[in-house]
Amino acid sequence: MRAAPLLCLYALSGSALAGEIILVSDGSQGSRVVQQLRTEAVGGVRTAAGYPRVMKSDEIPGLKPGKLVTVVGFCTDRKAAQRTVNGLKGKLSVYIRTVEGEWPGACPTSDPPPPTSPTEAELRRRVEQDPENENALYDYAQYLQMAGRLDEAEVQLDKLLKLNPEHAYGNQLQGVIRLLRAEPD
Repeated sequence: MRAAPLLCLYALSGSALAGEIILVSDGSQGSRVVQQLRTEAVGGVRTAAGYPRVMKSDEIPGLKPGKLVTVVGFCTDRKAAQRTVNGLKGKLSVYIRTVEGEWPGACPTSDPPPPTSPTEAELRRRVEQDPENENALYDYAQYLQMAGRLDEAEVQLDKLLKLNPEHAYGNQLQGVIRLLRAEPD
């Protein structure tokens, strides 16, 4: 019963949700890479259906009006948008701006990077062969954590702890990752 007044207060406050828009830099809008992104992944980045798209900047709260912009996508968090920028680095000049609004399902996805070492290739192969092998999931998560790839390590740990919530080493590694995230850069 108390939720209704809170929802009304939120609606009356006029506050809009903010998101991260990924824009193609001036001069690159008509590039071959923009065309390629419409049909296939580039640098491990796959755009949502209908993206990249050309939009009027007037349609996007937070951008200067009167321009046409090429939008690669909209993400709800900065990290997801930054993964897209990193994946396209050297292939397409893009940048991130915080804007108001929500665009569900418009955030590009990123494929995991290819293995950088024979050790990683072997660990990934073990997980792919048996996705429910707790030892393989833990070993790969630990490797990723030690490589500083905490987001990827957490994905593997989530799989492991879904299979076995009491996995002692998995829970310890999750605690280590939480501590690493809490440390200032």
